[in-house]
Amino acid sequence: NRYREIMELNGLTSTEIYPGDLLRLPGQTEDTPSTPDTSPTYREYTVQRGDTLWKIAQSQLGDGSRYREIMVLNGLSSDVLTPGQVLRIPDSSGGSSSAPSNPSTPSNPTPTYREYTVQRGDTLWKIAQSQLGDGSRYREIMTLNGLSSDALTPGQVLRIPSSSGGDSSTPSNPTPTYREYTVQRGDSLWKIAQSQLGSGSRYREIISLNHLKNETVYPGQVLRLPK
Repeated sequence: NRYREIMELNGLTSTEIYPGDLLRLPGQTEDTPSTPDTSPTYREYTVQRGDTLWKIAQSQLGDGSRYREIMVLNGLSSDVLTPGQVLRIPDSSGGSSSAPSNPSTPSNPTPTYREYTVQRGDTLWKIAQSQLGDGSRYREIMTLNGLSSDALTPGQVLRIPSSSGGDSSTPSNPTPTYREYTVQRGDSLWKIAQSQLGSGSRYREIISLNHLKNETVYPGQVLRLPK
């Protein structure tokens, strides 16, 4: 609310200003205006095809969750990027702006994720189950990839959380916590839960484990059952 001080100091009668306007700020003198620090606190990065704010923050800052710092520094109101767009990246070292870091040779911090290519028939739950050992962790995959829905496309490359930060070519292969069952003609979720789990009322566990939206099943459908 100190904007009134700026208006009075500059003799403004309205709050409307334009790009290129020079304003005096409280604490500055007219004959010896303060000289701003010319050392930038950022470096520049050129957006590549397929980049996301999370991916850029991960590769340039070592932590995808720092994407909000990039949004603030660049005055972005959304996460939509365009190839060729130049972004300012926070740089605590304050290097010279005449020699910004080369975006083609960024620092290479140990990644906190590994990559997985979506296969036909995959769901976020299935991927989380097979790659992380727990289907309910699918939200971590959504957050890491900046997904707003669970729609996937075969061939899509997803980042999978990796606590070890190991080589993405050798992902861990956790022991599954489920077994598979192929739906037979005449089966229902209640019937399957009764015959396979000993209690028909456990059908909700099957719904949850398979991320089903309703109770409809089809002959030949493969379901995951709790072990």
